[in-house]
Amino acid sequence: MSTFGDLFKEIRLNRGFSQSEIARRLGMKNNGYISDIESGKVFPEDETLERLAPALEIDLEELLKLKQKAALMEMGIQEHNIFMNMMRIPLLGEVPCGTPKEAIEKSEKFIPLPYDERLAKKKDLFALQADGLSMKDAGILPGDYILIDPHAIVNNKDIVVAMLDGNATLKFFFRKGDYVILEPANEDFKPIKVNDPNFRVVGKMIKKITIQDYF
Repeated sequence: MSTFGDLFKEIRLNRGFSQSEIARRLGMKNNGYISDIESGKVFPEDETLERLAPALEIDLEELLKLKQKAALMEMGIQEHNIFMNMMRIPLLGEVPCGTPKEAIEKSEKFIPLPYDERLAKKKDLFALQADGLSMKDAGILPGDYILIDPHAIVNNKDIVVAMLDGNATLKFFFRKGDYVILEPANEDFKPIKVNDPNFRVVGKMIKKITIQDYF
């Protein structure tokens, strides 16, 4: 299925244009290129969209939003959950909600969120994906996305991403004098007492996004 092509075709038909008419307006001899767009054989660059917009008699901004919408749909997000004014949050990897294991790995992946002015003002926000059941009683389940603020002030009872022995975990934070307790939200898991000088808090969880929110 060609998501962009399908959306493009829908706009063309709604405006009453044939493929041949759009091709003629672009100065093309036949409708082959337009057909290739709609079948998904080609994906027009932004420069081409600048030419296609007046041919379709729509604003370029509308066509660019169509391109963004298609990209989100191809990620698996349902069309009715797509907001055109969105922000992208870097998805750095998975965080274990059990015993600490592999360190956070950087990724070029992103998750889309409806634009939030409060979040947009924060620097260096990133997302991780929960993996495990130790935080299930806090409503955090495997596959949920966790939005992390690395600059937020951390207080007792906050949920944090912590690095321990070079590994990452998600737990409630409690400071007890000269040591820290990382508390799970599942009685099947034991609290972790930490007085390691190399221990550090990577950031505070400020938002949870469940898989059902957008997919």
